[in-house]
Amino acid sequence: MSRMLFCLMLVLAWPAHAETQRYRVDLIVFIDLRTPSEPADAARMPPPDSALSIDDTATLAASGITVLADTAFGLDTEWARLRNSRNLRPLARLAWIQQAPPADRGPRLRLRQGEPMSVTVADTLLPVSLSSLEGSVALRRSRFLHLDVDLHFTEEQVDGWRQYQLRDTRRMRRDELHYLDSPKLGVLARVTQVDERTTDTP
Repeated sequence: MSRMLFCLMLVLAWPAHAETQRYRVDLIVFIDLRTPSEPADAARMPPPDSALSIDDTATLAASGITVLADTAFGLDTEWARLRNSRNLRPLARLAWIQQAPPADRGPRLRLRQGEPMSVTVADTLLPVSLSSLEGSVALRRSRFLHLDVDLHFTEEQVDGWRQYQLRDTRRMRRDELHYLDSPKLGVLARVTQVDERTTDTP
């Protein structure tokens, strides 16, 4: 086989290999209890989002996403430390495997945690049902891996409702623990590449 033909075969084979790359994401959302109280105001409705429910396994599978069982969560040590902290409190955790993350905006996973609350929304002054944590997360891959986070945390105060937001895009280096934060909300996340020969149990 000529050297030119060999190189051509490598080039043609590369996209197929890239499309089968799978990544695992382990993620924790937490709040900082030390955040000073601010004057409360009527909460705002989180913007509409076409995020996928983590319970919709069929749609997730069609998008190349498998949500892992809680027993397979990979940041148990970090979760335990947050639970034992006086200043921080974990709210939600999630782990999933995603095949061929898109380079641009793609499937987002909906995060919702806490009992629904009847909250008065500023724009309409009408009550709506919101969980304390609402939002979505998404993994993208172009030249680098990126994690998109858009989360809202709503809490009741004596004079009304207070709402905090964490909206960020972070470049994710594989196998490293990353920290995204805002005055109230924080996220710990780690992305690892999954060996195709490995069988993962959801």
